[in-house]
Amino acid sequence: MLLVCFDLTVVTKWILFIFFWFILPIFSDPFVIGEKFEYKIRWGFVTLGRSSMSIIGIKNYGRTKCLILQTKAIGSPWINSFFPVNDEIISHWEPIQMKPYYSEKNLNEGNYHRHHKIYYDPIKKIANYKQKKFSGNTNKKGELRKDAKWVFKNGITKNLPDDFQDILSAIYFNRANSTKGEPGKVFYINLYDDLKITKLKMVILKRESVVLEVNEKKTKFHAIIVQPFIKTTGIFRAKGDMFLWISDDRKRIPLKITSSVPYVGKVEVELNKMQ
Repeated sequence: MLLVCFDLTVVTKWILFIFFWFILPIFSDPFVIGEKFEYKIRWGFVTLGRSSMSIIGIKNYGRTKCLILQTKAIGSPWINSFFPVNDEIISHWEPIQMKPYYSEKNLNEGNYHRHHKIYYDPIKKIANYKQKKFSGNTNKKGELRKDAKWVFKNGITKNLPDDFQDILSAIYFNRANSTKGEPGKVFYINLYDDLKITKLKMVILKRESVVLEVNEKKTKFHAIIVQPFIKTTGIFRAKGDMFLWISDDRKRIPLKITSSVPYVGKVEVELNKMQ
C-alpha cells in the first residue's frame, strides 16, 4: 500500500507536469476566464485522486495584463487519510507576447513539502526565485528522519532563452499555437522548472478515437496520441512509458494520460468534467 502511495506521488507530480505537453495545432481564440477541466486519477477500478486545470482571473504587472492559470492535484479521501497529497501550481502568463511573468509551486505529499515563488523578467531574461523545501525528511530506506528540517534557497537564474515557458504556461502557449501537428513529427520546448531550464521532447504517434464519460455523458473524441520524453532526475523521472490523448480539433483539450508504473501497473488520468 505504501508503494502505491509513493507511486501516486510520482504520478501526481507527472500530472501537474503533463499539462504543458500539448504542442499541437491549437485554436487561437481568446482564452476564457472560468474555463476549467477536471480529471480523475485511477489505478484499475480504484480512484487515487483528482486533478484540475483552470483560468481563474487576471493579474496586472504595470500595463501588462496576465492570465492567472492554476492546476491542482489532490489524493482521494482514503489516500489522504494516511498519505495526504495536495499540490498546486500557479502561473501568471501574458497571452499576447506569450510569456510567463510569475509562477508558484506548492507541493505537499505525505512528509514531502516544497514551495517556491518565481518572478520572471522577460526583458532582462532572468528569474528571481525564493524556495523552501522540507529536506532530508527520509533516509535511504525511506524511513522518516527525526532531524528533518526546512531548507531555504534564494537566487537568480540568468540567460533565459527567449522562448521558455514555465511548467503550466506552456500548455496555454501551445494552445495558442496554430502550427499543424502530424503523426511522426517531433517537437521541443524550453521549460523552466526546478529552478533551471530543461529541454522537453514530444513525439506525435497517431490518431484514434476515445470514448470518455464527461459531464455525466459518454462522449466520443477524435484524438492525437503524443509521447513525451524529458531528461530529469529525482521524483520527476519517468518510470515507464507515458502516452497522452489530445482532442484533434481547434480546442486541443487534454483528454487522457496513461503511465506504466513499476510494481503497480497502469495508472490512468481521464477527463470527466469541463466548463
